[in-house]
Amino acid sequence: MHRVLKSGGSLVILEFSYPTSPLIRWLYDLYFSRILPLVGKCISRDKDAYTYLNRSVKDFCYGEAFAQQLCEAGFTDIHCEPLTWGITTIYRATKL
Repeated sequence: MHRVLKSGGSLVILEFSYPTSPLIRWLYDLYFSRILPLVGKCISRDKDAYTYLNRSVKDFCYGEAFAQQLCEAGFTDIHCEPLTWGITTIYRATKL
C-alpha cells in the first residue's frame, strides 16, 4: 500500500480485532466458534464454512502491533480507533 499511495496520501483500513474485555471476548468467541460456522454450514452446505475466521482474527496483529507495522512500512501520523468494544479497529495513516 505504501508503494502505490501518493506522497501526502491517506490510508484508512477497517479490520477485525480481538476484544480486550473478558465478557465481550467470551461472546465474540462463542459467536465465531459456534454460531457462525453453524450458519455457514446451513447456508453453504460446507461443514468447514467460516471455521477459519475466528482463528484468522486471533492470529492477525491488531492495535498497537499493527500500528507499529504501519510505521515500519513508512507511514506516519498513525491513529488506531477501536470500535464496537474492540471487535473492529479503524487505522488511519499518512504517507509522507
